[in-house]
Amino acid sequence: MKRFIAVLALLAALHGVCSAQQKGFQGFVSFGRNDSITAGEIDNDVLTLKAFDVVGGYRFLPNQFVGAGVELQFSELLEACLFNIFIDYRANLKPLGAWTSFVDVRAGCIPGGDDLGFSVGTFYGFHYAIHANTGLMAMLGIQALRKENATLFGPGVRFGFTF
Repeated sequence: MKRFIAVLALLAALHGVCSAQQKGFQGFVSFGRNDSITAGEIDNDVLTLKAFDVVGGYRFLPNQFVGAGVELQFSELLEACLFNIFIDYRANLKPLGAWTSFVDVRAGCIPGGDDLGFSVGTFYGFHYAIHANTGLMAMLGIQALRKENATLFGPGVRFGFTF
């Protein structure tokens, strides 16, 4: 029984070492929602936005990533879809292992309309490595959007995968 437990522990340790994220190109695709408190020229006090984003960039260290992405956010109550272009920085808090926690910071702009809007957000999440840079992720954070005299601020949740 002791050998069996020792073999399982060794296999788990090897899986963690083999699952380390590698340098080079990396991408993320995620979907989720934001439950935002509104201010400005929006009739509702709380607005739920459904979100879909794609990020591509470069992992230059096992725990450092910089990239750019696009995000679509829409709600049944809004007449328009928000198109967000942003820069993304992600830092893994633990560089090795199958389960890796990370912090993600985003800043971008929302083009179109009368003015150029902006967005900022910060997320905390977990990544489960399936193989090298491929895996599943979940994020929870805060995002703020400002566009045409309207401000949206609130928590967001995202689920997705990495490649």
